[in-house]
Amino acid sequence: MALLGLKPRIGNVRILAGFNTREEDRYGSVVLGATTYSEVEGTDDEEYATTYMEFGGRSDHLTNLVASATGTELDKQLVSSAASDEQEYCGSVEMNQKRKEDQEASKDAKAAAA
Repeated sequence: MALLGLKPRIGNVRILAGFNTREEDRYGSVVLGATTYSEVEGTDDEEYATTYMEFGGRSDHLTNLVASATGTELDKQLVSSAASDEQEYCGSVEMNQKRKEDQEASKDAKAAAA
């Protein structure tokens, strides 16, 4: 998480409040949370625990609209070059081709039955 915002530490607590972006700035969120610290006996190190909530989302449609309005050119998002985590959203070339074939077969079966 590349948290941009406030991260003040007061004693053994760090408050997290800010904005997070990822996926080439197509995803944006507000992050609120805290990290607590405790000393590790016999060392200069600390143990930590973090809890945060992230509220946000991604809209390629909105990003593309803003880019178009401002004359910014974005790279094309091709299914064939999507990372594996992106395929959760866009599928794969093979998956999308199978879906098209299944839809066409369903249309043909309905037409034959009619």
